[in-house]
Order: sequence, then C-alpha cells, then structure tokens
Amino acid sequence: VKPHPAAVLPLALSVRVAREVLAEAGFDPNTVLLVAEAPEDRVAATLATDPDVRIVDFTGSTGFGDWLEQNARQAAVHTEKAGLNTVVLDSTADYKGLLRNLSFSLSLYSGQMCTT
Repeated sequence: VKPHPAAVLPLALSVRVAREVLAEAGFDPNTVLLVAEAPEDRVAATLATDPDVRIVDFTGSTGFGDWLEQNARQAAVHTEKAGLNTVVLDSTADYKGLLRNLSFSLSLYSGQMCTT
C-alpha cells in the first residue's frame, strides 16, 4: 500500500497491525508492505508498471489516475480520481469532540476521502 505523502502515519500503523496478524496466523507478513515516497519520487509509477503487478487500486489525483490508466496496461487498474478534501474549522462548543471526530476521519481515510 502507498499512502499520500502527507498522510503516511495512519496507514503505517494499519500496515504494522496487518503484518502482525498475518505472522500470527502463519502467513508471510511481506504479503502487505508499505511504500512511502516523497512527492518528487516516482516509486508508485515504477511499481504500478512492474510486469508482476496484476491489480492497481488507486485513489487520488486525476492526473496520476489518468497516467495509470494509460501506462499500467499489464494490470487491472481501478481508479477513484477525487481530490484531497480540506477541513475548515470555524468554531465549536465541543473542541474535544471535534478533535476526536477529525482525527478519526483523517485516520480512517488516510487524509483522502472519495466524494465523487
């Protein structure tokens, strides 16, 4: 799995748990790997076009989604080309509740949420 560069931690925690569960069940924990990259790196493009990759499931920018559809021809490519959602905080009477809900939402969607 490859998270958005600005939201690595939530997915890294999920990958750690998944790897632990796989190992405890007797499976190879390397079945699930985390690939984090800086925005200027092309690791995702390299992996997506590797001949051994058979499925690409992508949520993110329209530009890279279009690129995947054109270039990862060895794989079944599924794209959700949505933008990154912003959060605008105006005011609240329950800041602890707001922070709980915001942290849950950010962790649940790794900083991205499909709205299309």
